[in-house]
Amino acid sequence: MVLARLFESCGGEHWDCNWSVSDLSSNHCEWEGVGCSPEGDIQYLDLTGFGLSGTLPETLGCLSGLKALTLNENPALETEVPTSMSNIVGLQYLQANNAGLTGDFPECVCHLPYLQYLLLDNNSLSGDIPSCLGDLIFLRSLHACGNNLSGSVPATLDTLPFLREVRLSLVNDCLGDGEVLTCADSYELVAADYLDECAPVSPAWLHFFGRWGKDEDPLSAEEVASIISESAPHIEATFGPAGLTLVSLLAPSVVPILAGETYGPVGPMAKPEWNGMET
Repeated sequence: MVLARLFESCGGEHWDCNWSVSDLSSNHCEWEGVGCSPEGDIQYLDLTGFGLSGTLPETLGCLSGLKALTLNENPALETEVPTSMSNIVGLQYLQANNAGLTGDFPECVCHLPYLQYLLLDNNSLSGDIPSCLGDLIFLRSLHACGNNLSGSVPATLDTLPFLREVRLSLVNDCLGDGEVLTCADSYELVAADYLDECAPVSPAWLHFFGRWGKDEDPLSAEEVASIISESAPHIEATFGPAGLTLVSLLAPSVVPILAGETYGPVGPMAKPEWNGMET
């Protein structure tokens, strides 16, 4: 059982929760932080402040029906993001702030075609931000402040039709002086003032404020459906024929979420006053 392996790998015996992994009769859908579909499939996992330690197991990628994963405030973890996460192709929300993440920025997330929120503040991630994030056509928010990231903002983000917020801290290694791009305030697009003549030109969206911010009206369902249709060739080129199959299966649920018509942990209306600091 995936949850039992997670419990064992991450110091579950010290968690303050009602997980009964040794009781085969226990209903995991009634455990704290676990949300299931009517059929009993795990769709939401919120382990905020559970006291996780150790490393996240590769078996986490077996939660194929997972839509939202939250790991905030688990600083005792010392773990890379499991590469098996790329198997959770329906994941829409990944938040792991102050969660002990190490290693390079996880490129496995580039294989999550419906990811909308990628929030990884205050960890120990290093290296460059991968350009393959430009493949995440439904991405709305990217947070990675408080890490050890370097380089520049990938220009591929310029192509993302739904991207509304980018908050990063980057060390500009080309200068070698530790200059840092600091976090912007909530719902303010980060400016590229850390760049100079030795760094790449910043993408145009870093200086465009016409459509950004929490006061913007959400796209209509028709606009979202049109973008999905126009993006089909890109999806097929990136993810193969399976990508088109996923579009046909998931588009009916993705359209109302992106259009702001639904409530829940992966929708822009999840809170009465959305402020970009979702928990």
